[in-house]
Amino acid sequence: MNSAKWIVIILMFILFPTILIYTSYNNVEAIMIYYGSLYANDCGEPRGGFEWAGEYNITLKVYSDGKGLLELIFNIGLGDPLEKHEYEISNFYIEYGKRIIMKIEGKLVILNFIVNDTVWNTFHNQYIAYSNKGNIDPTIFKGFKSHYYVELRIKPKETEETLMFKFLFPITIEKFIISSGEL
Repeated sequence: MNSAKWIVIILMFILFPTILIYTSYNNVEAIMIYYGSLYANDCGEPRGGFEWAGEYNITLKVYSDGKGLLELIFNIGLGDPLEKHEYEISNFYIEYGKRIIMKIEGKLVILNFIVNDTVWNTFHNQYIAYSNKGNIDPTIFKGFKSHYYVELRIKPKETEETLMFKFLFPITIEKFIISSGEL
């Protein structure tokens, strides 16, 4: 083995522990980031006669302690009835390929993994909560009424690369972000 290879090996053994020590002492937090959409209308069912319908792009940021933030960005519809576009997340738990359980603003939300989307035939292999099935309360979102239909969809992030990373480093995260503790 030549000297360049030995230098690389030695640097790896020095840098890896240094990074681990730095992250543990300097409040570097892991965060999971998911993307998806939220569809809503005022008729109580996915399709039907309604006066308002709209869709939001969502970003879900969750710290390793299960707390985080759900951000909604209005995408399309006949005006935006929401009074608020950021919601606190707590008790986040994911069973890959089965369900996501979390609280949004203190209210329980269950998103089941849907292999074959029979509602829109578009959102296959995503985690989805339907208000007409009792998985999500529309009134969590300030501006939506109790009779609204809400469908929260989150795209999975699990890949072979993240599975390998989890095997080598047993931390269940999708993306690392160096953070000062603020979302």
